[in-house]
Amino acid sequence: MIYPEPNWLFPVVAAVQILGLASAWLARASQNSRRHHGVCQMVFLFAMAAVAATAIASSRFPSAVWLLSSITLPVMIVWTTCDFRRHERPVTAGNWRT
Repeated sequence: MIYPEPNWLFPVVAAVQILGLASAWLARASQNSRRHHGVCQMVFLFAMAAVAATAIASSRFPSAVWLLSSITLPVMIVWTTCDFRRHERPVTAGNWRT
């Protein structure tokens, strides 16, 4: 038996995913700002909760729309925890030059 889904389901889920990824970008971009970093971290944490709640809530529908949230959540976590900048080698006693 085929169960119809509401028309608003996919746009709402997609909007939550976009807001989640945007908050991850803002949390990462505001890393050097003392003024905005705390606010961006709080927005990111609330967005993570919203993405997780969306994954749980949308798992009740017959389509696989919950997969969007289950993919977005780890992407958000990796994006904010990994440091993708190139670093110089630290100066130690054996590799410094005068």
